[in-house]
Amino acid sequence: MTSDGAQVLILDYLSELTGKQFKKCGGYTVGLAGWEDTQKRVLDCAVAAAKEPEPFYFLESGLAADSVYFNGWVKTAKGSLLSFNYDSAPCGNSNCQERFTTQPCKLANLHMQGRWLKFRCDR
Repeated sequence: MTSDGAQVLILDYLSELTGKQFKKCGGYTVGLAGWEDTQKRVLDCAVAAAKEPEPFYFLESGLAADSVYFNGWVKTAKGSLLSFNYDSAPCGNSNCQERFTTQPCKLANLHMQGRWLKFRCDR
C-alpha cells in the first residue's frame, strides 16, 4: 500500500471518531527535512486541543520496512481522548489487512527522549 492510500484509510478511521466538525492539528513524518519544527507546531496544537471539549486529531507518520504507520491522539465527538496506532501491513507483507487500534489517553503530555520530543498518555 502506498503512503497516500494509507493516509486515506487513517483519515476515514479518524473521521468516524471525530464526526464532521473537528480541529486538524496536522501531522509530520519523522525524518523528512524540517520535521522537528513541524512536529513542535503540531504537538503544541494537540496539547492545547486535548484540554478543550472539541474533537481533534494529529498524525505522526513514518515508513517501516514493509508498511506505513501512523500514531497520534484523537478526541472523539463524545469527548474521549484516545491514542491511536495504524499499521498498513501488521503481518509483515502486503497481503494482510491493515490494523487500526485505540487506547484511552488519560494524561496527554510531551516529554524529551534524548534530543527528541515525544508524545504519550502517561507520566
